[in-house]
Amino acid sequence: MAWIAITQEMLLNSMSEDLRLQYSQWLQDPQKQENMAFIVNNTTSEFRTAIGNNPSNILGPTGTIPDSCARHAINIIIGTMLMQFSATLSPEARNAMEKADIFLRQVGYGKYKMEPGGDAGSVLLPTPRYSTDPAEQPERALPCEGI
Repeated sequence: MAWIAITQEMLLNSMSEDLRLQYSQWLQDPQKQENMAFIVNNTTSEFRTAIGNNPSNILGPTGTIPDSCARHAINIIIGTMLMQFSATLSPEARNAMEKADIFLRQVGYGKYKMEPGGDAGSVLLPTPRYSTDPAEQPERALPCEGI
């Protein structure tokens, strides 16, 4: 699995036509461009930190995340951007952000392990490993209260 950097093209391809127009107008302000760069960099950093929390994971090149995490990162970025617009998030957008945040926490708790495997040129890179073997996941992915 390849490690990729989140690009503006990726963000635009994930937006509806209305949101693309709003985004283009929003980015006319240089301060907003800086805000957007901060949101993308911060979200990438959050994913890399979560992946790095598990010592058995291997991080890819700086500023990149596994492509299997890209959809979740983009949902967080777009949701954060919508809040910058002072827009009301639709139930679908809020749900996508919540699922992305849950995925991010599960990565941080070690539910998904990144291990050498994927292919990006001639370099072996980490990929998520999903296991249903309970012995490989001795702890719960998310803490449970009152169980």
